[in-house]
Amino acid sequence: MPRLREDQSVAVILAAGSGTRLGQPSKPLALVARLTLLERAVATLQAAGVGRVIVVVGHAKDEVERFVRERELQVELVENEDFAAGNGSSAIVGGRAAGQRFLLMMADHLLEPEVVRRMLSCEAPFAVAVDTRPRHCELDDATKLRVHDGRVVAVARGLEDWNAIDAGVFACDWAVVHAAEQAMAAGEGTWNAVKRHWIAGGRRLDAVDVAGLFWIDVDTPEDAARAERLLLQQAGAKPLDGPVARHLNR
Repeated sequence: MPRLREDQSVAVILAAGSGTRLGQPSKPLALVARLTLLERAVATLQAAGVGRVIVVVGHAKDEVERFVRERELQVELVENEDFAAGNGSSAIVGGRAAGQRFLLMMADHLLEPEVVRRMLSCEAPFAVAVDTRPRHCELDDATKLRVHDGRVVAVARGLEDWNAIDAGVFACDWAVVHAAEQAMAAGEGTWNAVKRHWIAGGRRLDAVDVAGLFWIDVDTPEDAARAERLLLQQAGAKPLDGPVARHLNR
């Protein structure tokens, strides 16, 4: 499928989970270097040129909705009432709201806009940003991939024979929503299960290597502290510098 122009593109942020390991009432509203994870995700997408941003909410939805209104974030909110079933269910809700090809991003992943731009350039029906030289992730918790000839052939956190890490950004055609629905019907609600169902069906899950680009997954207070240190280092001790700040401070 031909890729869309950036201003025609749609991105879905999954922000419905509880994120209890982070120790915050609302994971997407957790602060990292003076900005919430949600603000950083939205600003990164906008800095990359994404024209429409959909945020899937569930846990602590009232707090997230109030925050979005107060901050006047340019996003659409959709609720996943079944968010406890897994983030695969949130992907279904977000994909249906998108109604077209879309990017999918986890709210707890901080990354530079170039990661998004590379995914926007991808034309594959289903693709994942992968890092073949991970620098800032906790390997024990990361989703590991085995990539062969540009395609993902195995997905699991406990995968032993791996050569890349899932960086948390995906390009999805409508067929991916259908695959997520099939996984849910089979009693598997995780996003990783969606990938495995896709691969098991003989379909190609493309790998887009983002090695060398900045990204980090924030699951724990220790992750948040490490992310803040890295962001401050990158910005020369000015946490609101750069394209993210420009979009938030308009």
